[in-house]
Amino acid sequence: MTTLYQVVEDGIGYAYAYGQCTWGVAARINQLGLKLKGRNGEKIPVINTMGNGQDWVATAASLGGGTGSTPRAGAIISFVGGSHGTLAPYGHVSFVEKVYPDGSFLVSETNVNGNQNYYTFRRFSQADSVMSFAYTTK
Repeated sequence: MTTLYQVVEDGIGYAYAYGQCTWGVAARINQLGLKLKGRNGEKIPVINTMGNGQDWVATAASLGGGTGSTPRAGAIISFVGGSHGTLAPYGHVSFVEKVYPDGSFLVSETNVNGNQNYYTFRRFSQADSVMSFAYTTK
């Protein structure tokens, strides 16, 4: 029997093109040993077919993962295409590193402004309607 989804392993986003935002998030999640946090507390592997950046949270939800509109440390954040400087057909995905007491949050990401060779960081003052979050757990 062949499985439809292959698990991303060893801290590397194998199925994602190196340096793309999807590769960066897959690698970061695996580096930290995280799984998607299921709606019922189960641990769900991140798969190699999560889609474009804007699709990751919807895919997580379809796998049974918990999602929402509130940033939490360790969450995956999808941006709707065309927002926050993203390309309309693809959107973007980042990883929430930290949430501050004032509600602002820090994300790590790859492929911002074509920068594919290392992670960059941005701080957002608050979540908005073009952001969605999928929650993770150890």
